[in-house]
Amino acid sequence: MRTVVLATVLYALLVVVLNPIATIPGSEIPGITPFFVGTIILADITTSFLLFVRFHEARTWPLILLASAYLYSGLMAVVHLLTFSGALLAQRPVLGAPPASTAWAFVLWIGGSAGLTCAAMLVALVSGDRPLPTGRSGVAIALAIGLTSASVLACAILAIQFPGRLPPLMDQLQWTSLNVAINWGIFAALCCTMLAAMHLSSRHGDLYGWLCIAVAAMMAANVLALAGGGRYTIGWIAARVCWTASAITLLLFFLGQYARQHRILARTNRSLEEAVGDRTAHLQQALAQRDSLLREVYHRVKNNLQVVDSLIALQARGTQDGHSRDMLSALRNRVHALGLAHQQLMSSIDLQAFPVGPFLRSLTDDLAAVLNDGRCRITTSSDDIDVDLDLAIPLGLVLTELVSYATSGLESAASLSVGFHHVGDGMADLAVTMPEPASEAGHRPGTIALDLNSPMVAGLIRQMDGRIVPHRGTNAGMTIRVPLTRAA
Repeated sequence: MRTVVLATVLYALLVVVLNPIATIPGSEIPGITPFFVGTIILADITTSFLLFVRFHEARTWPLILLASAYLYSGLMAVVHLLTFSGALLAQRPVLGAPPASTAWAFVLWIGGSAGLTCAAMLVALVSGDRPLPTGRSGVAIALAIGLTSASVLACAILAIQFPGRLPPLMDQLQWTSLNVAINWGIFAALCCTMLAAMHLSSRHGDLYGWLCIAVAAMMAANVLALAGGGRYTIGWIAARVCWTASAITLLLFFLGQYARQHRILARTNRSLEEAVGDRTAHLQQALAQRDSLLREVYHRVKNNLQVVDSLIALQARGTQDGHSRDMLSALRNRVHALGLAHQQLMSSIDLQAFPVGPFLRSLTDDLAAVLNDGRCRITTSSDDIDVDLDLAIPLGLVLTELVSYATSGLESAASLSVGFHHVGDGMADLAVTMPEPASEAGHRPGTIALDLNSPMVAGLIRQMDGRIVPHRGTNAGMTIRVPLTRAA
């Protein structure tokens, strides 16, 4: 409000200072009208667009009336430019018959703009900021643009086609009494607009306050134009300057809004970047702590499994029964497979999965060292496949069972081949084969496929969502197909 009062006082002082000398004639300035009107056209149409955008968001009647007022002013400025003699063409207008067409185009321009602005403020006082129903703003904007354009077209036809039937507003280069009366009427409408906008600015924000400043400039322009009494006087020139200032006032308001929102957005972005940076550092620290804890957990599980393995070994050494020792030895192999999986996961990078190749080679090497009195030879091959703990544990246990069964009861050295390879569609095959003829190894052909009634093996295969597939080749063996990714 202080800014509004200050601007109003400055415009009032300008009127007081220039009023005594307003009638002094000045030299004709050929380019003043195109510059003055062109500035207003650009400013008013741009402001109208911004007001329509704001109406689309708020959907209130005062905004659409105010947008229509600025659109009307911008379009009527074009009509005034086309009817002003010497503005675009030397010594004559583009349209109409000067000076009657020019005077009426100007009066209809200023009067219509003031009337629409006053109507917008009166509607704001009566209806407040009650919005239109959602989805109607586009129709309202199209209707407002259509009616405003039709009104401008009607005023242009009236000023250009029928200037002789209208009462004169100019006597040579001086205003007639009718022109003076119309301008005072416009001044009265602007006074009402000013008072309403000042009242609304205290409740509805900065837009109405800046409109007060624009209306104050327009009022000063009207008083100076009346005081000048004709074209190219000091009052006439000063009025054009004030009208230009009035036109760009709301445009400056929207530019200031944009600059302020840009600053707020920049500050918000900086704050968000700082918050994201702090959060990222915190998450990285938490992730490092989680990784450390997980590695510690896997390490402790592996150590505990080693303790269990040692206890089983002690129990096996104290057992005289051969069958019991064999059972305890098989149990040790299973515990070792569990511990090896945790060891591989503990040393992996992401602690979620690890390459299956080193795991299978370590497991088969350890099995070869303990099975069949160390005379078991196992060759291992695998594709570059990562597995998680949920797949690695049953996979290692099944492989332990297959290799243990294949070498059980053999008196000679055993030679086995283990492979884990992609077969497409997210599936992989675990194949265990015996290269030499099975009959020479002491088994019937195909007995490496072990007893499928084994509840442990059947349960582990179900746990992996796997299935037994026909073994390829003439050698004795068994192939289990498992999915590499399983549904939760």
